[in-house]
Amino acid sequence: MTATRGEPWSRLAILLLLVLGTLASARGLAVTLENRVPLGVLFGARTWLAVLGLAVSVTAGLAAAIMEVRGMRRAAVRAHPFAPLRRSFVVLVGAWLVCLVYVQPFQRLWFDILLGLACGVWAVTVVAEQFIDPLPPRIGRALDLGLFALCLSVVLTEVSLRGLAAVRPSPFFARIADAPRQFLERFRSKPGELFFGLPCNAQGYYDTEFLRRAEGDRLVVAIGDSFNIGSVPHAWHFTTVCERLLDVPVFNMGAAGVAPPEYEVMLVEDALPLDPDIVVVGVFVGNDLSYAVVGSGLPDTALRSWMQRDEVLLFVLPRRLARVAEERDRRAAGPAGVVPGRGDAPRGASVEELRTSLPWLDDPSLEAGSLSDETFLRLEADRALATCRGVPSAFADVCESLTAMRAASGSAELCVMLIPDEFQVEDELWAAVVARVGTTLDRDLPQRRLSSWLAQEGFATLDLLPVLRAVPPMDDGRRHLYHLRDTHFNARGNRVVGEALAEFLRSRLGE
Repeated sequence: MTATRGEPWSRLAILLLLVLGTLASARGLAVTLENRVPLGVLFGARTWLAVLGLAVSVTAGLAAAIMEVRGMRRAAVRAHPFAPLRRSFVVLVGAWLVCLVYVQPFQRLWFDILLGLACGVWAVTVVAEQFIDPLPPRIGRALDLGLFALCLSVVLTEVSLRGLAAVRPSPFFARIADAPRQFLERFRSKPGELFFGLPCNAQGYYDTEFLRRAEGDRLVVAIGDSFNIGSVPHAWHFTTVCERLLDVPVFNMGAAGVAPPEYEVMLVEDALPLDPDIVVVGVFVGNDLSYAVVGSGLPDTALRSWMQRDEVLLFVLPRRLARVAEERDRRAAGPAGVVPGRGDAPRGASVEELRTSLPWLDDPSLEAGSLSDETFLRLEADRALATCRGVPSAFADVCESLTAMRAASGSAELCVMLIPDEFQVEDELWAAVVARVGTTLDRDLPQRRLSSWLAQEGFATLDLLPVLRAVPPMDDGRRHLYHLRDTHFNARGNRVVGEALAEFLRSRLGE
């Protein structure tokens, strides 16, 4: 058979990949042997199957490399010179998908083992093609090209989704590895976006326009997540309630879906340039203590962005779309219930117009749930499991963020407001959560743990849990401080929080 023009180059590329693959298999074997004791505890005798597989991989890699060198010397010709390269791509993509499905969360040890085994599988195919041809040529060729095209489409789809996410940011495309600044920009409201008739200000926050504090004036800035956006018109929001009681501006900075790393960005880039006297950081124990911590002391950031399932859009996007579809189906199957959202009131609507059009502002019994019963209970149960047993996953990182924020605050005093989850306030909901999870939970653990650390570090702290529990229940036995099946404060809850915050700040402002 006459050699093709690409034959020498393909053989050289194959040889190079075989050498690299053999080294990868050897590394996998070395780290497996190095960690054989802990791996043995986890997997028992199966650890030695991995050792055997990696040893075979090293042997196959060496054998394939030797055979490739001999083939180059003899000027042997392959019918399809680039077929081994295509197979290498297919094997690596397959190993990547296996890692994303079965080997989570990402750890470098698992990556080294899996890569070593994958390289061994490919080396075996290179050796085997010299001796056997298990499929008819046409079928083998079609399978070769088909699998390569399929794997290439998978990789290109992920790359395209990441490109689209960069050009057209959307909450659907947010990856947990996004830097805090980038993450905040994705979720911050757009300037001028209407929310209950009030356009968000030039910075994209749900408040009137911010002005730097004038000499002799006082200024407070409140920073937080979706609680600072709220689910009520601006006049009912806790920062506005506090502002009226203090007769001191309380600027409201919040974005949905953010966490302490983004709070630090808001502080440094948006709040401190306004020269506030006090900055109040709202920490919601429901998810601020258990958010996904990205790159916190973790190596291999680039690898993690491809090997951690929550950072791969091929997995993230379908899951988010499925949740949206699931919730739509639940709503279609039963009575529709939606907490009023953006654009539900005309621009500049007066307080009286809002009271008339949104009667639930004065009567919580008129609220419609924003989530179905099942979805809401599942959400609350997940949060309780994450925060009410043991140390929450992001506890140390929250402490680190708050410490960094205080260090950056300069002359402004940094205070912390602890926001409880609804299951900590409503006894009926707590009973339902405990029944669902079926395990022992400590209801007040998040506040005790964080309050202790805050007191030790000298942070001025407003713990809202005793404040909200002190509110007398209504006739049905519930306090009705959160929107129905929504997890955020309603008008009644915002009023209570605003009054408590005003009382907390009054002494600190010297009022």
